[in-house]
Amino acid sequence: MPIINLTNQIIPPVVCKPIVRGQQNISMLAPLAGVTFQDNTPYTSPWVFVGAGSSMQVSLVITKLVGTFLVLLETVGTVGNEPRFLCVFSQTPGQTGPVEIFGALPVCDDYVRVVATPGASTDQRCDWIIAGQAIVPFAPIT
Repeated sequence: MPIINLTNQIIPPVVCKPIVRGQQNISMLAPLAGVTFQDNTPYTSPWVFVGAGSSMQVSLVITKLVGTFLVLLETVGTVGNEPRFLCVFSQTPGQTGPVEIFGALPVCDDYVRVVATPGASTDQRCDWIIAGQAIVPFAPIT
């Protein structure tokens, strides 16, 4: 029977088409990024288009954390250029549950990505996902 590697199972990003909610145009990030069974291997997500001027309202949910874990969001106008720091999710070692960043982020450039850096310990383990919404400065295409 073949051995199945359950570590570092990447959850692909899903950015929904903008919808109108009240007087805001919202694009759901369901999820923006995530990894299950992440070991001590760092992860950088692909660049995801959200649109320049978008304001992120996202939450990092961590479960099964053993060790330490640091997650950054970066943004860039043109992929290949030097990215700009957007925010850091601070996480207390051993703490699980949601770490929310709402309304505190600077506006994005066209693209965002997630950089997840686990601790270097050989027993490092973590399941995590970032989801939420982006308030976009453009109306949905009808």
